Amino acid sequence: MSQEQKLIKIGSRDSQLAMIQTHHVRDHLLRINPNISCVIESMKTLGDKILDVSLSKIGSKNLFTKELEEALAQHCVHIVVHSLKDLPTSLPTGMIIGAVLKREDARDAVLVHPRFKGRKLAELPDGAIIGSSSVRRVAQLSRHYPGLVCESVRGNLNTRLRKLEQDDHYSAIVLAAAGVHRMGWKNKIVQYLESHECMHAVGQGALAVECLSSDEDTLSLLHSLCHTNTLLAAIAERTLMAALEGGCSAPVAATSKVGEWSITLKAGVWSLDGKEELTHEMTVCFPASGNTQPRLHGVYPSSNKYRSSVDRRIDTVLINNSITDTKSPDNSGTDTISTNSCGAVTDSVNIGSTEPATVNVDNVNCSSVSNGFHANNGENNGAKRAAEDVNSTDVSPTKKLRIERDKESTTEDSTKSETVATETDSSTSCEVDSSNNAASCFCGIVPPPWLIPKASVAQQLGREVANILLKTGAGRLLSEAKAQNTIVAPSVKPTTE
Repeated sequence: MSQEQKLIKIGSRDSQLAMIQTHHVRDHLLRINPNISCVIESMKTLGDKILDVSLSKIGSKNLFTKELEEALAQHCVHIVVHSLKDLPTSLPTGMIIGAVLKREDARDAVLVHPRFKGRKLAELPDGAIIGSSSVRRVAQLSRHYPGLVCESVRGNLNTRLRKLEQDDHYSAIVLAAAGVHRMGWKNKIVQYLESHECMHAVGQGALAVECLSSDEDTLSLLHSLCHTNTLLAAIAERTLMAALEGGCSAPVAATSKVGEWSITLKAGVWSLDGKEELTHEMTVCFPASGNTQPRLHGVYPSSNKYRSSVDRRIDTVLINNSITDTKSPDNSGTDTISTNSCGAVTDSVNIGSTEPATVNVDNVNCSSVSNGFHANNGENNGAKRAAEDVNSTDVSPTKKLRIERDKESTTEDSTKSETVATETDSSTSCEVDSSNNAASCFCGIVPPPWLIPKASVAQQLGREVANILLKTGAGRLLSEAKAQNTIVAPSVKPTTE
């Protein structure tokens, strides 16, 4: 290593898939920046050790990130590589996502036992057991394939594949296609699940690189890795998840599409058994270069007095809008309302019950929908996490850092909320660190400065979709799902390949 080269230490989980993904990030860094060298520090996380309990019942939001973030807080590594879907929408204070790499195939994939070689899910016999620990997958598969039985299967990809192929218990397992591709197992896939069958998880298929918000040199380095469309999709999806307060214990899914001039987000919430489904889809247009006003079907508003902030918000997001609410696949009953002008609502509501659905958003914190995200990645998250930390015996460096900074930021944030909520779109993104040039942050993601206007639009889209879902019953479904997923105390077992 020459004296001019900078050494970058990269933290990674030690599973085969995680190391493949980390080497992918390392190789990109070395190609783009020849004056650096990299070493990889691998470690096991809590999620790698707990193998006897479904993820939805463990209750922690940082199962696959905690140990990595502790290493980052202690400056043992400069960056850590994650599957974006494993990263909570609220990061420890002082930590940010500096890069989101190009997304692999975001769909879910079906792998079957050798005795069912070539068969798709619809061709499996009734009672066939499908392995999946994801409540999102289980809810959607139960809805579309009621004759199949979903059971939890834990372990890394090697372990799950071995359980499928060497035991006779599972007829099939469902995995993220991106991971299967990266492992070189594409030939084992018999079916890809499209969004109408199983909408993918927030962030699925993308890799994220986390660093300290105070490390501006590393952040600048990571920005060279960013894939624009994937980053914008990630912001929309993660903003949606944060507003819904979803996680491993709630069946929430999203799919997005980013074009040159617009971004589309479709999201869904289900009951755990899949009998109730609520989905919503919305498209927004990006502002023209140098113009902060939204572009509506190629027409730019000519007036600088763009009505009230509420009217502007509606015109920005309600370009193509559809919602579906169904009780079960075989119920009937439709009510359609539509208008066809630019910026107007086009709603299609399908309610499979004569009784009005109960809309209960009281049990879901909606502050992030209206007030945006502040210095602790969510106005109330800092106070909430600080309270949790006071009652915890865990005194890891990451938690110490959170406690100190959250105490300082909670009071300040409470006085800022009304001001931030009324400012422009770009200012409603959070400030990562007041000492770090007030870098704009979107659910933990800090995009390159030139991308902030589009990032603000993506963030607003995520909020609007979440807001509509909450108003139409998602709060009740989420609350019921979380209540049914009773948290249990897991035993920790070593991971085996």
